[in-house]
Amino acid sequence: MRKFITSVFFFISVLTAYSQSAREFLKKGDHHYKAKDYDNALNTYKAGLKIYPDDAKLNLQAGLTYLSMPNKRQSLTYLQTAFTLNPNVDEDIYYYLGLSYQSNRQYKVPRSFLRNTNGETRKALRTLMLKSSKANLRIR
Repeated sequence: MRKFITSVFFFISVLTAYSQSAREFLKKGDHHYKAKDYDNALNTYKAGLKIYPDDAKLNLQAGLTYLSMPNKRQSLTYLQTAFTLNPNVDEDIYYYLGLSYQSNRQYKVPRSFLRNTNGETRKALRTLMLKSSKANLRIR
């Protein structure tokens, strides 16, 4: 009986540590991100993803950090993973995916995201896509 209680306590401790640790990585990474210290933010999110690769929020934040950096193309993998893990990870996930696809020169894909976003996001994405000299898309 004592082993059972110890095992249950250990299991609960591990679950608690998981949620706190993932939150700690997010909190620390968000602190760097808000300070526009994108390199350290990205390093923090990636460190968290090594331990918690299936955390949608960590994947989202890593993708958003890449979108804020010169090498935006790497954002797509993280944003797609975040969306796959939890399509409701963020209310603007379609917008971020649209930007990321555009950064990867996949111009036809963002059109489908325009149909899935709210009015403000749709307008912002439309404006960005129209400004892109390489997009050459007619958005309805």
